[in-house]
Amino acid sequence: MFLIACLSIAVFITLLRVYKLVVLNKFFNESVSIESNVSPLESYFLTKELNAYTFIKKFKLRFLFSTVCVWLVLVFNISANVSFWPNVKGLTLEDKQNSIAFRNLRGSNCINEFNALKSVLDNASKNDYTTSDITNILGSPDKVLNNGTTLQYNLFPSNTGCIGVVECNNNKVTKCSIKNCN
Repeated sequence: MFLIACLSIAVFITLLRVYKLVVLNKFFNESVSIESNVSPLESYFLTKELNAYTFIKKFKLRFLFSTVCVWLVLVFNISANVSFWPNVKGLTLEDKQNSIAFRNLRGSNCINEFNALKSVLDNASKNDYTTSDITNILGSPDKVLNNGTTLQYNLFPSNTGCIGVVECNNNKVTKCSIKNCN
C-alpha cells in the first residue's frame, strides 16, 4: 500500500510539472528546453516531461490535460477536508464544523466550542449515540473514569479543573455537563 501511495504521488508530481510546461507555453509563450548544467538524473526526468508535453501539444490535448489536472487537485482537496469530518449520523453541517473547531482547539480555551456542541450531546440519547460516536465528535477524552462510563475533556489549557463531562450507561450517552468552571 505504501508503494502504491508513493507511486501515485510521483505520478501526480510529474503531471503537475508537465502542466507547468503547458501553462508556460500557452500563456507566456515560453519555450522549454533542458539546460546544460543539470545532472544526468535530472536531465532524464526533464526529457520525459518534455516528451509528455510534446505528445500533449502534438495531439492538441492541452485543454483536456489542464481539465484533468485541475480536477485531480480539487478531488484531493475535497477528500482531505471531508476525511476530518466526524462520521456520525444526525449531525448538521454546523455541528460538524463545531466538532472540528473543538478538536482543533483542544489544549487551549475550547469551552465555547463545547457549549456549541452541548445541544448535540443533550440529544445523544435520542440519536442513540455510543461512546465511540462521542469520541468521533469530540476526539479522545483527556480522562476516562468508572470503567469507561465517564469521559472528561479539559476545557482550558492548564489543568484548572474546568471540564466537560459526558456520562454513559451501557455504552449509551445519558448526561452531558460542564463542571468547575467560573
